[in-house]
Amino acid sequence: YMGTVKRIIELSKMAAQSIVCVVYLSLLFSSITAFQPHNVRIDYIPAQDGLVFVSSSNPSFSWEVEQLPTRNVLQRSYQLIVTSVSVFFNNSQLFEHDSGVVSSSSNTHIAYSGPSLSSHSIYKWSLRYWLASGEGSDWASGVFRTVALAPLDFTGTWIGHSKVSLNQFRKDFPLPAAVENAAILISGLGYYELYVNGENVDVSRKLDPGWTTYESRVLYSAFDVTKLLQVGANTVGVTLGNGWYSQNQYMIPSQ
Repeated sequence: YMGTVKRIIELSKMAAQSIVCVVYLSLLFSSITAFQPHNVRIDYIPAQDGLVFVSSSNPSFSWEVEQLPTRNVLQRSYQLIVTSVSVFFNNSQLFEHDSGVVSSSSNTHIAYSGPSLSSHSIYKWSLRYWLASGEGSDWASGVFRTVALAPLDFTGTWIGHSKVSLNQFRKDFPLPAAVENAAILISGLGYYELYVNGENVDVSRKLDPGWTTYESRVLYSAFDVTKLLQVGANTVGVTLGNGWYSQNQYMIPSQ
């Protein structure tokens, strides 16, 4: 009788171990069949966290192959699709560029090879890859927006005042309806802070723009302000600060 009981207990343990093994293999199989490109970057800028601004008409794409619980995880090929969502210039045409399946293990600095992109336009990208074992990833996708890709496409003008104390500017404007998308391109010398309807557009950005030889080149920044705008009255405000550009006015005069 005791021997029979021990045998039943041993069989129960074996059954439990088999169940655990089946569950483990099932989870392992599920993790292999669901993966996608991650840490996708467009011209070094992370592209999966929201709208990305691009300053090149032929940007490059980079991504990482997801780590899987199996050996020899290697990329065999990839496919990149770029679709124009909206274009700014009337002579620009909407298009969809599909690279097709490209046999390559490369996943860094993959140059976009479709039609040249237009300034101030929005594009959607979609990317997937295949492993050497033949399994294909899910699609990863996102949106990017081009800025002024040519000097004549930047039509802003400088505003300011000769007195340092007059360093705050604002502009009121109405919006009769909700906007689909809106961006601000701005440069302030020396430094600036940009506000839309009283909200700082990006509190993480400090000491914009970076230092340059101002007589030859000036940097600017781009901000997506779609969510900050509202139907009705709106206000854009800029506060200027001292920087390398205006340092000479604070130097002690030589005797």
